Amino acid sequence: MSEELPKNEIIQGDCIEVMKEFPENSIDSVVTDPPYGLSYMGRNWDEFNPKSYQNFCEEWGKEIYRVLKPGSFVLSFSGTRTYHRMATGLEDAGFEIKNMINWVFLNGFPKATDLSRLIDKKFGKEDERKIIGEKEHRGNIGYESETYDYKDKVRYITEPATEEGKEWQGWKTALKPSHEPIVLARKTPDDKTYADCALEYGVGGLNIDDTRIGKEERYPSNMIISEDVEEEYEDLSKTYFKTPKAGMRERHAGLEDEENDIVSLKPINLMRYLCRLITPPDGIVLDPFAGACTTGCACGVEELNYIMIEKREKFAKEVGPNRVEYWSKPENWTDLNEHPNLPNLKQKKAKKQNKSLFDF
Repeated sequence: MSEELPKNEIIQGDCIEVMKEFPENSIDSVVTDPPYGLSYMGRNWDEFNPKSYQNFCEEWGKEIYRVLKPGSFVLSFSGTRTYHRMATGLEDAGFEIKNMINWVFLNGFPKATDLSRLIDKKFGKEDERKIIGEKEHRGNIGYESETYDYKDKVRYITEPATEEGKEWQGWKTALKPSHEPIVLARKTPDDKTYADCALEYGVGGLNIDDTRIGKEERYPSNMIISEDVEEEYEDLSKTYFKTPKAGMRERHAGLEDEENDIVSLKPINLMRYLCRLITPPDGIVLDPFAGACTTGCACGVEELNYIMIEKREKFAKEVGPNRVEYWSKPENWTDLNEHPNLPNLKQKKAKKQNKSLFDF
């Protein structure tokens, strides 16, 4: 491990520029959740057209390819509509695409618009739609763009105002999301075998035995499920790694107020599993799009070193450090629950009980 690397730090800045300061062949793994190129909830950091998103992924992909050790792996989330652009960008950056992991859940929000409303709007009749019912709104206002008018956390169901709209009542513009793809890519040098990478750089394989599933220790697969999926389909946890989505308590733990910008956090146990899968013991995990630093929180629990890079000042200087500090304390790990496929949490807790954040 190079002494030049900023071990266990959260760095504010553009990840491409920051990584240029890192020595090549110095990072053991990359686990990240970058922008998806979907203009997510109107965020300006996620505004790309398809080709520019692919070019963006290739640009940061080239830099992580340079700093990763030969044989190392990347796990990167993406959206279902833009996954192919990200995977192609990483492939063009030099990576070998090894697999795609699917994180499957049932409680996604449909981000669709009623076609009849669009037709009424085209005819200037949208404001004339008649309210015919209402339902309590349980999601984030403005997140679920269905055919509802929102007011005081109540959604008012309306009917078409035009004859043309009535013909298309019940037709929508999109499906409900129920999975997120994660690319598994590898820095595969032409002159090095898997054995060469393992012996020379200490990387190159997947940590299968420490990520086996269930009491029967089944081989880990390329599908991860949320708890709501198992509730619908019994016994899936015998075959697939299972973790619930991050709840409000997990999202805001360590923060003084509720940060509306972190509604899309990944679960810490999910990131623990992914870090464990591709990172050797005592390895360094890089997350170039750290956001609220969930990867850093996961590394703290898993006793892995990390480097987090985040462009937004509030997240790099406030949200991320506060969350990482909270989850670095073993007394808070009970909030994660003891996970059958992430064993030894009690042992880790005892080992770290009186240690500081950076004394791994």
